[in-house]
Amino acid sequence: AAESTESIKFGAPKFYSAFGRAVSTRDYEAIVPQIYPNVASIACYGGEEADPPEYGKVFLAIKPKNADKLSLSEKNVILKKLREYSVAAVQPSIIDPSILYIDLTSFVYFNPNVTRNQPPEVKNAVIAALTALNSSSEFNKFGGKFKFSKLQSIIDGSENSITSNITRLKMRKNVTVTLGARVNYKICYGNRINQGTSTQPTISSSGFAISGDTVNTYFLNDDGAGLLRLFYIKGTGEKEYIGGSWGTVDYSMGEIVINDLVITSTIAAGNVLKVSSVPESNDLISLRETYLTIGIDNTTVN
Repeated sequence: AAESTESIKFGAPKFYSAFGRAVSTRDYEAIVPQIYPNVASIACYGGEEADPPEYGKVFLAIKPKNADKLSLSEKNVILKKLREYSVAAVQPSIIDPSILYIDLTSFVYFNPNVTRNQPPEVKNAVIAALTALNSSSEFNKFGGKFKFSKLQSIIDGSENSITSNITRLKMRKNVTVTLGARVNYKICYGNRINQGTSTQPTISSSGFAISGDTVNTYFLNDDGAGLLRLFYIKGTGEKEYIGGSWGTVDYSMGEIVINDLVITSTIAAGNVLKVSSVPESNDLISLRETYLTIGIDNTTVN
């Protein structure tokens, strides 16, 4: 497709200032879309900003159109073409985007006396408005910002009969697990996690099976004091917690570490473990390789 006017206004000054060589991170952000037009969004940062620092490197997080990440062959093609522009002392490295999904649960109230639409049609109007927001250039990108008040206004304005909405959100990361291996997983949201209590945890996970148990489906939550808990649901509907050190939660840093879980299968397709948490603030930001997007498939409108 032809490049949009907005895209040209953003990219042309950067490409001109690069003078056909890649030295600064801005140069890479300008040159990569020229050699690989399938870029939906790109974020670059120097190795000195990495944790731990890796001097002499520049990291490129590239979100392609219609996919979550680049294939290995696409990465190799881009890196090969970048050698024509890169300075010898700087080594470019392509990393996968860290996608931060925003899952919504919205209770929408409308006046049936001013519309012929039934609840399913009002619901479809809300979902269509959220889908349009998700594809907008100001939000669905690296460095994007999620403003909760704007979201509520968009929901209210999606159908003339809507009078108000009560919307709650969770932030979610999808972790691809290594089946049958004892691996530690670190999940970084880049936003603070709301600290709950032992009876009202703010962290939850999708289901999975663990080594040594072929019957029960297990889940994770937190105890409100910075520790992860492992449990399954008994036939009575009660949670049965399993003793052990299953991980930690840093609420202020927005980080979760899962310890020593030998996962044998996951309910979610693709060996994916979905880990959700309630943010401290409903306004969210994305830093570096974090890519904000609304989890439309995990959004519920009532």
